[in-house]
Amino acid sequence: MGSAGLLGIATVLALIGGFELVDRSNLSLIAYASRHDPWDSWIGASLAFVSVSAIAVSVGALLIGVLGPGRLGEVRAGGGAILIAYALYLWRHLDRVEGPAPAPGARSALVGAFLLVFLLELGDTTMILQIILVANFGVAIVFGAGATALVLVAALGCFLGSRIGLRVSRHALDRAIVAILMIVGAGTVLYGLAPGLFGAIG
Repeated sequence: MGSAGLLGIATVLALIGGFELVDRSNLSLIAYASRHDPWDSWIGASLAFVSVSAIAVSVGALLIGVLGPGRLGEVRAGGGAILIAYALYLWRHLDRVEGPAPAPGARSALVGAFLLVFLLELGDTTMILQIILVANFGVAIVFGAGATALVLVAALGCFLGSRIGLRVSRHALDRAIVAILMIVGAGTVLYGLAPGLFGAIG
């Protein structure tokens, strides 16, 4: 694998893993694992993350297939615009109240963790990022590195949940996410419209 492939793997691992660390699904998983078996919670969450990653890269590949490889710039610019729009949406809803976690004992820990993470991840930041990153690094790299990052973050979340549980205020985290999304979104739009400014990346 060349340097471009290694750079792609590192980029996807950093972006997906970094966003998931402060994402609502990971925070919900920490709380869930504090009340359920952490091993079963991790397995269920990992299966959900891999499933959502597969959906995300499939959607990304479909968009590229429909639009054609000659229009990757438009895909990237459109994806960046989506990130900016999502950031604005979060900014307008910084004080939103998160939904309740699944009731203990309603399902097995594995199935409950799967449903919790799968439903929270559909259309979430990391899923959108994986769709966009397919245009830059391809299906194999985004799926492999993205799913790996999410599974590792899930392991950390379940470990923390099993040890301490957490009560985390969403307000400060959402502000940080809004700022990061705006930066990444603007950079992605610029990359799509003027890729020469970014050298040989992608």
